[in-house]
Amino acid sequence: MADKVQITMEKMVPELEDLQARKIFSADEIRQIVDKRRGFEYSLQRVPLRKIDAMRYIEYELKLDALRAARKERLGLVKVSLGDTAGTKRVHNIFDRVLFKHRGSVELWLQYVAFCKREGSSRVLSAVFSRALQSHPRSAELWIEAASYEFGVNLNVDSARVLMQRAIRLNKHNQKLWLEYFRLELLYVQKLAMRRQVLRLDEEVEKPVDDDGSTVLIDELPEEKDAEEEEVSEEMAAKMNARKLVLQGAIAKIVYTNAVAAISDDVAFRLKFVEIRDLFGSLTASKLSDFILKDCLENFPKSEEVHAAKALRPLLTVEGSAASHSGESSEVDSADVSEAERQAELMVVQNFETSITQLDSVSMKELFAEWIVTRLASSSQTAFLLEYARAKLKEFAFSEASSSSPSLAIKYVDLTHRTDGTNDALMVMRKICDECQPQSSEMWLLQSQLVLHSDYEEETTSRSPSAKRRRTSRGSSKTASASSNPLAAAISVLKTALTKIATEDYDAQFATSATSVNVAQVRKLFEKLVELFGSTHEEVWMQYVRCLSERLALFADATRVQQRALRVWKESPALMQFAFTGL
Repeated sequence: MADKVQITMEKMVPELEDLQARKIFSADEIRQIVDKRRGFEYSLQRVPLRKIDAMRYIEYELKLDALRAARKERLGLVKVSLGDTAGTKRVHNIFDRVLFKHRGSVELWLQYVAFCKREGSSRVLSAVFSRALQSHPRSAELWIEAASYEFGVNLNVDSARVLMQRAIRLNKHNQKLWLEYFRLELLYVQKLAMRRQVLRLDEEVEKPVDDDGSTVLIDELPEEKDAEEEEVSEEMAAKMNARKLVLQGAIAKIVYTNAVAAISDDVAFRLKFVEIRDLFGSLTASKLSDFILKDCLENFPKSEEVHAAKALRPLLTVEGSAASHSGESSEVDSADVSEAERQAELMVVQNFETSITQLDSVSMKELFAEWIVTRLASSSQTAFLLEYARAKLKEFAFSEASSSSPSLAIKYVDLTHRTDGTNDALMVMRKICDECQPQSSEMWLLQSQLVLHSDYEEETTSRSPSAKRRRTSRGSSKTASASSNPLAAAISVLKTALTKIATEDYDAQFATSATSVNVAQVRKLFEKLVELFGSTHEEVWMQYVRCLSERLALFADATRVQQRALRVWKESPALMQFAFTGL
């Protein structure tokens, strides 16, 4: 081991002498570098070789090389010498040594690839990709990195395409590979379209003719047109047609068809192709999204996600078109875009209404409500959508479907809270809890939170005109009342919730079977009570223990809650009595 380390250290002498001769490092710094490298070299000779030792060595060398580059720039040295390239070569050597022992680490291969890209080591990188893919043919990340390098750096779309095809041949059911291959083909189409746009290959350019009066100008004769048409051979026509199909996304379409043939039962996988296509705007294979959605509707006619994606198409099309022409837009164009967005918004609402009528499912309503809330939160909201949202979300909240989906009611309460204030939202929440969802712990918890944040004193004074007249003369008592009344009201709400969920009459003494009570809802409410008031109100713990033991017959859980209570209330006689007498 010592001989190997000594040989390695002797090979560093020329570069260290070069760095000292150019005064980049002093003699003392050179000695420190030698000591650090000797320690790292001994750690790499350890059996077994640890990745962490190699990564620390690499980190040290990278920092040392950055310091060398900074000092070289400060000294104004321009010429490249041995010491300038030795650091990068050493890092490559360390990676080779550690990968020989840990070739099974995909993360280590990816770190080596990232280093080669950063340093511009293209020749080494090609060999690294070959070795990595031989060791990990099932790693999608390595295949994607290799194809991305070929397409983005080497500008070789054919090699990138071959790599992705080989990866898919070995990993036929890997969704990420199919999606990235689809993205690759769209990137190629985008590059071709931008090139043709810059070179103006799609524009018909008329050849200028200098007419100084001395030139004989004759219009093109029919015989000349026929001769030009004959010159266009069938082979040329086939090439032009193939180019047109490629620009329309024909290859990407084939990729999608093969992907859904390999993975046929995943609707979310198919919709990801639409999301990727929409990233390229309206100028790159725009009809491909409609084709994919049509295929999804044919194969998954009852899927809420597909119907939602189909409903959003008008708005996404308008936004994509506006983004594509943003550099050329004027004030008139922006007005046209706004009007187009309003029309598209109306079409989206109509599409969602149609889908809800067809499917009649809670999930479809939830997706519609989610889009409404998201749209209202954006800068593109309209007065029409705001009024429509009030009516539609109210309809969803008080419908029979809301009993199985609290999220619909929560969205309506949230909208009311943001537009009309806390007190109006609290009134709506009370009505929902009393009429629609008396068994939902989420709704009761939300109601208690609204009570805590509401202007309780304002509500009481609005009900009593005499109290309103005495507002200025009783400022101090009002402050104390406002600080206590919301808390008492929140406790009252949670107690009412326990009454609704656990039993019809909370104080009545009768047996209730655990199967007829939603135990999870009861636990959730009591845990919220304990979180809010457990450190100040001992009665909360007492009621929690009694409910678990007497009403639900969950004696083991009651014992655990009792032990938690004793840690908070160590000197409580009532809780200690429970401990001695048993549950």
